[in-house]
This record gives sequence, C-alpha cells and structure tokens, in this order.
Amino acid sequence: MSPEPRDWWKGHGAGSRAYYDVSVLPSIIEPVSEILGGDVILWGASIQSRAPGQVHPWHSDIESAPSGNRTVAVWIGLENTTIESSLGLVARSHRFDVSIQEARHRADRSREELSPDDLLAMARERDAETELVRIDMSDGDAVFFDGKLWHGSHNLLNNTRRALLLQYATSDSEIRIPDPDWMEWPFRVFEQPRPPCVVLRGKANGVNRIVDPPAHQRVWTRPTLPSRIARMRLPLEPDDTGWKPYPNFQGATAFLPNFSSHASGLAHGHTPHPPEGHLEEELLLLISGEVRLHLPDVKPSQGEPVRPLTAGEIVYYPAFFPHTLTTVSEEPANYLMFKWNRRSMDRPDEFGFGQFRAFGDTGEIAEGFQHRVVFESPTAHLRRLQCHSSTLTSGAGYDPHVDPYDVVIVMLEGEIETLGERMGPGTVVYCPAGESHGMRNPSSVPARYLVFEFEGGRPESALVVKGRSLAKKVSSPEVWRDKLRYEWGRLKRLS
Repeated sequence: MSPEPRDWWKGHGAGSRAYYDVSVLPSIIEPVSEILGGDVILWGASIQSRAPGQVHPWHSDIESAPSGNRTVAVWIGLENTTIESSLGLVARSHRFDVSIQEARHRADRSREELSPDDLLAMARERDAETELVRIDMSDGDAVFFDGKLWHGSHNLLNNTRRALLLQYATSDSEIRIPDPDWMEWPFRVFEQPRPPCVVLRGKANGVNRIVDPPAHQRVWTRPTLPSRIARMRLPLEPDDTGWKPYPNFQGATAFLPNFSSHASGLAHGHTPHPPEGHLEEELLLLISGEVRLHLPDVKPSQGEPVRPLTAGEIVYYPAFFPHTLTTVSEEPANYLMFKWNRRSMDRPDEFGFGQFRAFGDTGEIAEGFQHRVVFESPTAHLRRLQCHSSTLTSGAGYDPHVDPYDVVIVMLEGEIETLGERMGPGTVVYCPAGESHGMRNPSSVPARYLVFEFEGGRPESALVVKGRSLAKKVSSPEVWRDKLRYEWGRLKRLS
C-alpha cells in the first residue's frame, strides 16, 4: 500500500519519498533551478492518467495564474507516451498575461465548443506568430513548461497513457488549492488548507505552507490533517449513475488513523450501495430532501428497519452496522458524512444506532450565544463523541482557544468568521486537537451551526499501515513498478 497525497490530489511530493526522489533528480532540478533562480519549492506531484479517447481540455494551471507567480511544470511520459497521446501546447501563450479560461470567458465560449482552429484564432489575436504544437515524446521523455502556458491533451491511442507531473515555483509564489468543483474563470481557490510545499533550493519566503521532505519509510502513516475549510456548493447534483460524492477531507488525526468527510447528491429512487457494515463509525447529516433508511439489523427496541429521515436530522451508525438509504423526495437528497476508525476497537459500542433532530427547542439566548447538546456518548473507536447545535447572534463570538479533541463545525444558517475566513451555509470547518480557533458572527443576522467533537483515547500517532517500501536504489537494474505506475529504469535515463 502506498502513501496517500498530503491534503490534496497533487500532494504526493510531500507525502511520498518516491515522488520526492524523482523531483530532485539532477537532470530535473538543475534545469528548473536555472529557470526559476535560487529559491525553489516543489508544490505539486501527481500521476496524470488519460483513458483511450479521453480529452484533457485546454487550460492554464490555476495555481500558476496569479501575475506574480513563477512556476515550472515538468511532464514525464511513463506509459504509452507518443505524439498521439502527449501534451499539446500553444507556443508563447505564457506571455499573453491571460489564462485560456479567462480568454474563453471573455469570448463566451465553453470548454466543449472550443475547436483547435478556434483556439489558434484566439491565440493569434494576442500573438500572430503563435502555433499549436503537439510534442513528439516517448516513455521516459520530459517536457518543461511555464504553468501559465495554454496546454491540453487528447489520448488518441487504444491504451491508457500515464505521465508524472511535477510542479515547481519560486518560494515567493503564492500557491493555493483550486476548488475542484469550479475550474473556470473567475478562479476559486481555498485559503485553507494551503498546499504542503517542500523547499528544494534556497529558502522559504513565508507566503506558503512549508513542510519537511517525506522520510524514507518501510511503513507509512496516513498524512495528518491540518485545519481546513471545505465549502459545499449547494445544491449538490448527482451524476449519471444517480449518486455523486463530493470529498471534503481525508487523513489522520492525533487519535484516529483514518478520518474523512464527504457530501453526496443522491437522485430520486437511488441508493448509494447495498446495506453494508464496516469497521468505520459514521455520522450522516441530511441537508436537504427526504430519504428512507434501510437498517436490516436494527433491534426491535430501536424501531422499524425502514424509516424516514428528513432534512436537519442526524444518524449515527456504529461499526459493522448494516445500513443504506434511498431518496424518496423528487429533488435529489444532499447529505454530509463523517467516517472514522482506529485500528482496533478498545471497547464495546455503548452508543448504538441513533437518529436525532439537530435543532429543537433551544430556549432563550444568553449573552449572544446558546447551545444544545444533541447527543454525547463513548463509542467503540472514541472516548467521547458529542454533537451540539449552536446559535450565535450578530456581533457575538468567543476568543481563540485550544481543545484537547478534534472539532468539526457545519454551518447551516447565517455567517461566521473563524480561522481568518468568513463563511456561510454549506461550509465544513475542521480544527484538529491542540490548534487554536475562535469564532465571531460578523453579520447582522443570527448564525446557526452544528459542532461535532471527536475525543480519542491514547494518541495513535505511532500507528502505521504496513506495506512495502516505495524507495529503490537508483542503481538497481530491475524494473520497478508500484502505485506510481511508472518504470524506475526509464526515469533513470533522465539522470
């Protein structure tokens, strides 16, 4: 099993020694340093897979778009790389001072309706000498280019093409994570979390989040989650299958080796999976729509095995408790999920299945703040799980403080300000144990939100997931294949 990327889909360079070792090969880092100068950071490392016939639309890298950013992308062919599957580039487009997404927006053209002739015409409005270039490459070849360059790909082969993408920048370039649900102009980026960046040459400038290089490991720990803010673009639409998950975060905490959150859009009459139980404990908050819960193993004392769930209700599923749901409202159901587990269960689950109404009769609000405990109990994986609903009046709040447990805040109505950002309904805020956070209502109307507290037992920071080492000596004559899906022997040709 291979390490997962740290914090986002391009975070492999900070999470895997294998990616990092390739990023500092002299044949790669020396040209990058010549282009960028003395202070160089690695901010992105990922595998780019394109199925037969798949198109990666023409784009400029959103992370590179700010005018002050200086970046270099290194695209290395790994499998099935030919002129019919490699990158296409618009020569000199990095000098246009406009991304292709913005140019399309100004021309009122969508990704899908932009033909190569239209693209070239749009580019020649800015530079009459520009050309569309298809790079003739083979496996193991690399191309270096400015992230502002207009580029895309179309795999015309009958096999999946894979490439390694390494992305570098000067240390004073402000790199932010783009919103994966919105890749068009005007760009949307997240202030939290900031992507993990590794200094490769020189020193850091202070505008990015700098982390240590990944260590050599024969065992690995899941990346630890930092504070983060995830904004759900409500309503969440299902895809052609009738169900679409929208990830919020995934990683480890001081107490849990696995902790994740996602939201879902589920169409009328659809079910995300058959009734099943698993090691993880789960919380489900129904945001909108109406569903039917299917609970084949529910005890008679707990009610009916098929029951309604309406917006504003919360469900707790114990580990190994079979469950699923079906949307019965005409509009798609939107719901938020949290999943977590330890490697083993230290105690029997004292909580059991539970269904709760998030907000009830809360009474009067004293001194601008009021909260009501919805539930609180030990579980098989947690020393204490608590949920409380809160209301914060205009201008009210509390000073930054530190909790000995992980906290998740789900905004339902109004606005709050925390972790330096202002946010409204549909926002999920994660604050790990030991990190300071406060809150204030900056708006003129009351804010309502839910708070979930996940308190573990002994820290699990020493827990590891067993797996073979990803690192191999460069001198090894053997072809090495692992989850990176590339051949070490071919990459070795670059050095």
